[in-house]
Amino acid sequence: MAAGSVEAKQFLLSNLSIVQLIHSSDSSKIFLVKHEGTEYCLKVFHVNKDPGFTSKGRDLCRHRCEIEAYKLLSAAGICEQGFVPKIYALFDDIDPLTPTLTPHLNAFLSDLHRPCAILLEYVPNAQSLNCENYTKNRIQKAILGIQAVHRARVVHNDPYPKNVLIVPGLAKSQSDERVVWIDFDIALNFGSAKVGAMLQYDESTEIAFEKSLVESYGRALEDDQRQGLPKNTKYY
Repeated sequence: MAAGSVEAKQFLLSNLSIVQLIHSSDSSKIFLVKHEGTEYCLKVFHVNKDPGFTSKGRDLCRHRCEIEAYKLLSAAGICEQGFVPKIYALFDDIDPLTPTLTPHLNAFLSDLHRPCAILLEYVPNAQSLNCENYTKNRIQKAILGIQAVHRARVVHNDPYPKNVLIVPGLAKSQSDERVVWIDFDIALNFGSAKVGAMLQYDESTEIAFEKSLVESYGRALEDDQRQGLPKNTKYY
């Protein structure tokens, strides 16, 4: 599935080759993959019993949250603007024993259902925002990014520095450097036709809180940098 304004291109799992594991958690694994010589990021989700929703309608299914978020972000043009990775394809009912994927998906063999996955833009040489790489320009880009996410009627719901990537550009002036938001697997997707109506949260309140939170830890990171503290001394 090509998404939003991304150029339509046929992606088949059988044509993807896994290069390496980037990150692993209880809910998913993220792989660097190649397709026709181009690198992408493949996030594969465990699919077990549907955890459902909280009493206030928050979706507890991580793959559903992430997929719905990227659908909204792509449709609103936020992916194309560079604030979040581009989405290229969705895959359902993946056979972990697919020859091009084995043995990398062996951890999914004992799940209740076959995994699903989302194919995203790979952003090389990226670093999470911290007090050592903090600059006023970067935090301002992060704020602009979260505001763009909100325009798609998505609230990130985990808007901390670990989910803000600094992506170096080619220009020495850093004018083409990107600040990219990632990990939407617990997002509040107010604009989703599938789950949005279930949310019993005030959207404007959640948006305002999230923006103020980013502004707040921006000031904290600046203060940590001024004190010469090493990165990750404090948790934000």
